[in-house]
Amino acid sequence: MSAVSFVRTGWAVAVLPGLAAGTSIEGVVLRPLEPKLFRHISAAVTRGSTRRPSIAATLATLWSEANKFADGEPG
Repeated sequence: MSAVSFVRTGWAVAVLPGLAAGTSIEGVVLRPLEPKLFRHISAAVTRGSTRRPSIAATLATLWSEANKFADGEPG
């Protein structure tokens, strides 16, 4: 049984990541937490692989997109 299933039955409270909380979940009310919580995410690559153009481009895109959320809000 998932955490949301336990919430739906009234047996639990769950903390959900923004991607999951951004969707509508039948039978569950989503409340933002205050103060806002943040997580740190890392990209795992093999040593020296960042010299490959495809990996360098992927990392550059990830960093660029992550900076859009630097203040905790998209945009």
